[in-house]
Amino acid sequence: MKIYNINNTKELFDKLATCQGMIRLVSETGEQMEIQPGKFDKSLLPMLYVQGTIKQMELLFENAGDCERIFNYLVNRRGTAA
Repeated sequence: MKIYNINNTKELFDKLATCQGMIRLVSETGEQMEIQPGKFDKSLLPMLYVQGTIKQMELLFENAGDCERIFNYLVNRRGTAA
């Protein structure tokens, strides 16, 4: 799933931390980072991700239910029906 123009990165990563399966984050520069829910430490993220905006990022989900939940979260937080 590619996502664009995230302004509240803290909220997004808090939501990702609630997922059940492994998530692979791919930045716009191609850097990859595994996010392991339950053991995820946001302090390991580059500062841009924690206190800034994300222009583009790709998320790869091990668990299809996690992908669906994050998709619905992203759609609904923008005021659009899922």
